[in-house]
Amino acid sequence: MVAVLVEAEFLDRTGRRVKAPVGALAGEPLEERGPVWQPAAHRGSRATTTLWWAATTRKPVGFAGLERQRVAVELDFDRCVVAFSGAPVRLSWTCGGRDETVVADFVARQASGSRLLVLCPPARTARREERWGETQEVLREVCSAAGWRLHLPGPSSAVRTGNLYRAAQFRHPRHWDAAGAQALLAAFARPRPLREGALDAGLPALSALARAYHLLWRQRLSFDWETPLVPTSVVSAAGGAR
Repeated sequence: MVAVLVEAEFLDRTGRRVKAPVGALAGEPLEERGPVWQPAAHRGSRATTTLWWAATTRKPVGFAGLERQRVAVELDFDRCVVAFSGAPVRLSWTCGGRDETVVADFVARQASGSRLLVLCPPARTARREERWGETQEVLREVCSAAGWRLHLPGPSSAVRTGNLYRAAQFRHPRHWDAAGAQALLAAFARPRPLREGALDAGLPALSALARAYHLLWRQRLSFDWETPLVPTSVVSAAGGAR
């Protein structure tokens, strides 16, 4: 398959909508830009229109559908990701006399400076898989021209997803307290049950668990994310911070 034209539509630094060849995307901080497409809820639609408040950027990120919500949570949790935005670029091309358009689900920037073009694979059908294979070829050409990497998120276990949603309830920085964090990290210097360690940190009982969940979200506390996150989960202090 050969795409005879690939064009990118995005917002520039002033918020003006522009169209340009994909080579112009090199160096563009689209992870900081607004969306070029807004999902709209309508009767009969199975998609869920959502704004996720991202702890990474402290800004809302928009998307449509539960699968994209899961990916947004994973990006927000990923310590390598320092910024991301939803639907910041529309890609259009012509192939075999057929016009095609794809809106990126997300663009993310990692701490290394590399950028990711993130698209969730469509639901599997024979026809869709054929078209999706062609689309991936074009997306790789786009990433090559822009100096990006293509990221196609794979499935995640229901347990891990549920754990991330639970910890994410405490992602807001209002749950952060430096002195409380040090007390919790000291309490979890050795592996122990979550509730036991939190209540042993010398903090008010009502806030101890909330702060412990916040440290789990920030990955200052660690546990096996493939096991259910419950008060008896074994937790220990971890290195690194967000």
